[in-house]
Amino acid sequence: VTLIIMASRVAMVLAWAAGVSGFRVGYSASLTQSQIVVPSSRYGSCSAAAVVAVRGGRRSSAGASVGTRMVGDDDLVDGEEAPLVVEEFGSATEHREFLKSIGDLPQGFRVGNADLTFTPAENPDMSDLPMRLTLMTLDQPTNSWTALFTKNVFPGAPVLVGRSRLAKGTPLQAIIVNNKVSNVCAGGPSGAGVDAAEEVCANIAAELGLESGSMVLPCSTGVIGWALPKKAIVSAVPLAVAARQPVSAFPAAEGIMTTDRYPKLRSVT
Repeated sequence: VTLIIMASRVAMVLAWAAGVSGFRVGYSASLTQSQIVVPSSRYGSCSAAAVVAVRGGRRSSAGASVGTRMVGDDDLVDGEEAPLVVEEFGSATEHREFLKSIGDLPQGFRVGNADLTFTPAENPDMSDLPMRLTLMTLDQPTNSWTALFTKNVFPGAPVLVGRSRLAKGTPLQAIIVNNKVSNVCAGGPSGAGVDAAEEVCANIAAELGLESGSMVLPCSTGVIGWALPKKAIVSAVPLAVAARQPVSAFPAAEGIMTTDRYPKLRSVT
């Protein structure tokens, strides 16, 4: 899921995807190009990695030693495609510090995390499982927001709620994200997943002093088929609200991880 929130002329983009690992991070000025880095261990080599660049639906191989300079639109001539840029990091700590250095929040944004434990109703033997809440808030509500949702015919409850918010043009002032449970195909009565997401949003709104839970956008990532542990989540809401800070988006990039091995973060101005 990629979520874009606009504030003045600044956009923060938080994106996450499972299965991409390693410490080579590739990006390009071209929005049609992306890359997946395959750890070299999968190919029995300790000294190289395979970098696959995808351009306009065509796949081609690219070397990993392209350089480290960020390529901007001003560097290109008409018709030229932005080259792949690869960054390398010596350790997880170095990678984290780099993400922190580029993760400055725009003015008017705050981010906070809260940890909790839960027991899935579907498997009571798995008790005290960890979950992290990530709360992103704006100092003032805004109508200048958009979101990109899946086209899957079985969307999760947060997608249904988000589509409704977007279609109605509801002003937004907060986003709440939980990892570990996706709130997709959770079973129970019809609409139970949506009701659970809305209950969490209502509690967030009450804790923040907002007019309505509709000003909060819910997002969930994690196991499919488990019900959202709304009571455990609600109990941690005050901690997430108190933990908000206006400095860095890195806690959000880290907090939304589920199967991801490493956090991902990019900022755009």
